[in-house]
Amino acid sequence: MDIETIVAQKEQIFHLIDELKKDNYANISDEHRKFIGPIMDYLINNISDSKSKELFFDIYGRMSSCSDEQKKNNRQIEQSFNLTEHLRKIANLGDCPDEILNNCFINSEIVDSMSSISLYSSTQEIADKNLCRIYELQARKIWNEIVGCKSEPNQTLAKIVDGKQVKFRFMDSDEFDGRFCAERINSNELVIDINKGCFSEENIDNLPMLIAHEAGHLMDVSERPEGYYAHNKKEEEHLADICGAQMALNAGYSINGFADFLSNQSEETKDALLQDRAKVLKDLLAYKSKPLDNTLKMLLEKTGRINNGSSRWCNNTIDVSKMRFDINLYKKSR
Repeated sequence: MDIETIVAQKEQIFHLIDELKKDNYANISDEHRKFIGPIMDYLINNISDSKSKELFFDIYGRMSSCSDEQKKNNRQIEQSFNLTEHLRKIANLGDCPDEILNNCFINSEIVDSMSSISLYSSTQEIADKNLCRIYELQARKIWNEIVGCKSEPNQTLAKIVDGKQVKFRFMDSDEFDGRFCAERINSNELVIDINKGCFSEENIDNLPMLIAHEAGHLMDVSERPEGYYAHNKKEEEHLADICGAQMALNAGYSINGFADFLSNQSEETKDALLQDRAKVLKDLLAYKSKPLDNTLKMLLEKTGRINNGSSRWCNNTIDVSKMRFDINLYKKSR
């Protein structure tokens, strides 16, 4: 493949995109991905070349842009629908302090755009069926525990997916990442893509939060008015993090590692949004942990298991954070 070949195919690419956009990319096939995915990969890998850069943004712009009719429809919907209020409402289904919500949902800029990532992603599903079965068992167990939890926002998620099949697709990529396929929202089969890198020894403990995060996106998209194609990436990611974190914590899983992952990624990439997301998760975790920590400390002081203010320390001092984790494991096993 070379740039001249792509230039020659430009009109063919645009025609395919325009056809697929008519139903919000709901009918994308593997053949479509195999055609456009490698083209976008080539352009991204050669983005330093001015012609490749220009062509990449031409194609991506065609993929994500809304038609004048869709933009007009968005404005009509917004007369009775506010995206920020919608996202905040879902984030507030559980117990999240106003201070965090006020910082995350501020009616920032909304962009008219369509979900096109599934078209230009060239990552293929894992071919090894035995490996997929192993991953399915792990992911399904986590999903069932999240949906089966009798707390909010887990119960709202359970109502949304009731009567629908939630399918996991396992993608052949070593990156720690996943994606809810928003273009399938009107189908009875909802799809969440998970990269095989999420199952590595390094990342497996963060898989529950990743699945819960994608479930947060599912809740967002499922509650939007039909035909509304506008986004606010920052607020949508905060919604998925806040909602996902509460669902994961309710099911007894830790979110610390996921927050650390975002923090480490922000340092490597200098991405302000990743840094902001990491801070929000750590602030939420501190808020969630405080009542339990205070109760544990009170009980442990009374039993002499930690320093009770006197000069005497018990030899078998207990780590409060470790005990909190053990309690979560106990709740999860019930």
